[in-house]
This record gives sequence, C-alpha cells and structure tokens, in this order.
Amino acid sequence: MHRSPQNYAIATVTQAAPYTPLIELHPCAPVALFAPAQPQAYATREEWLIAAVHALAPVFEGAGATVPHDVKVTCGWAAGKLSALGQCFPRTYSAAGVNEIFISPSMDDAPRVLDVLVHELIHASDDCVSGHKGHFAKVARNLDLEGKLTATSAGPKMRATCEYVVSLIGPYPHARIDFSQRKKQTTRMLKHECEACGAVWRMASKWQVVACPCCTAPIAGAGDAGDTDDTGE
Repeated sequence: MHRSPQNYAIATVTQAAPYTPLIELHPCAPVALFAPAQPQAYATREEWLIAAVHALAPVFEGAGATVPHDVKVTCGWAAGKLSALGQCFPRTYSAAGVNEIFISPSMDDAPRVLDVLVHELIHASDDCVSGHKGHFAKVARNLDLEGKLTATSAGPKMRATCEYVVSLIGPYPHARIDFSQRKKQTTRMLKHECEACGAVWRMASKWQVVACPCCTAPIAGAGDAGDTDDTGE
C-alpha cells in the first residue's frame, strides 16, 4: 500500500519544498515516499527520532509491516540491561496504550542510531508478539538488516537509507554517554538491623554477624542479607 507524501512528511516541511524520492536507495521504499531536500534542524533528541520514524515508516510498507502511527520514541537506557542499544515495550506495558521505544544514550552515530531504531520499529509493528522470530525475522531481512536477529546491523541498502535520512533530518542532537567511565563496584555491603534497639549498619559479606554491635542482642538469622548497598557507586 502506497502512502501519500504528506502522511509521513517531516515536521515543518511544506508541499512547496523540493523533494527527493527515497525509492532509489531502498527497494522496499514506495514511489510515494518523498522527503525534503534540505536538512532540518531539531533541538531535541526526541523530535529528531520522531522525524526519523516518519521518514522511515513508508519503507516498512514495502517490507510487509506497518509502523504504528502512535509509537513513542525517546533516548534512554533500556530496562534491566544498560548495554542494550534499544528496547521496545508492548502496548500493555504503557499506561497510554502505545509502544514505547528507547534508544541508548551510548550512541551518537546517527546512521547507527537509525538502524537500531529500525530494529525496534519492527518489534513495534507486531506489538512485540514475535520476539526475534516469525514476523520480525521476515521483515528484518526484507529491510536488509544483517547479523544475529537479536543484535542486527544495517546491510548496504539499509545503511544507505539511514545515511540518506540523516542528510534530510540533520545531525542527531546528542553526544554519547560513555558508560565505561562508571566506577566499578569494589565490594558489596550487606544491611543488618537489630530488632532489639533498631540499630542499622552495613558490613562486608565475608563477616558473620552474631550480635548487635550497639546493644549486643543476638541477631536472628545472622549472616542473612537484607538489601544491598553498592559502595562502589
């Protein structure tokens, strides 16, 4: 199904502006896909990412998928795994009932950001139902994503498409965060609490606690961990 140019027009673009067809770069792009010839300037990462979604969405139509019109995209760490480059949440996870995509702040190479975005938009296109199999696998290959399906990268056609979209929407307004600079955890301290006097203290796990250091009352379940405090943070 072909979309009219205005359906996926980049923000602030008018019909009077010159357009360049993307069909020449990616075989999945419909003839109806056009984008402004002059790059735009976006002040925030979220505006830039949403503009990228609008520019890339018609390519999905030719690959057998549809990008949800209400998908939300922002720059932020993935839940539970800071090394993940992107993450898409199903609609049931969102109070707004929409797919929420997070792109890692560890990246500032715009074409790479876009090919990670493409990966996450495939998840959004079936509300994360297929994981990295079935629908996801088929669309990913149609869009020229290479490598393991759990960690794809753009093939030549998709890379060229991403570079072209960057030339249209301008530079990604973000400087990468180097997570390797994070201070390493040096030890793990265990929290202890005395039921008798209410004293609270933390000690390295190698020590066995048998009594409160304040009132000397015996400690029930001595040596068991409560919550933890990463002193290396």
